[in-house]
Amino acid sequence: MTSPAQSPPVDGNPAAAVELTAGALGKLVNAPWFAHVARRLVAEAAIADGWGDPAAWLREALVFFEANGLKELARASRSLLRMCGATASRRRVIGGAPADLDRCGITEREADVLAWGMTTATSVLHVGG
Repeated sequence: MTSPAQSPPVDGNPAAAVELTAGALGKLVNAPWFAHVARRLVAEAAIADGWGDPAAWLREALVFFEANGLKELARASRSLLRMCGATASRRRVIGGAPADLDRCGITEREADVLAWGMTTATSVLHVGG
């Protein structure tokens, strides 16, 4: 029997594990560091046991870790992303909307190329117009 402070066991019940994870992360909404470390730790178990969406959790945590200079946590998250077959490219925070760009999978190099292309296209339109 579990006490009120303990969660029920979820062995062999991936749906229950996902539900408990969502509930725990919901309670950490005002504690982002803890929420992202929890995502990283839970993702490791989810990869090992084949449940949930560990790649999404790791990507979200990775954005936070990189934006806050938490290099070791970012490195561990990239390693786990590779373990679950997801891309784990290095990205830096880019001016404007870094989290939005990162969630779209835009790498630093791609953002540079897009910015250059937009500037070039704008210049051509002004010169040609």
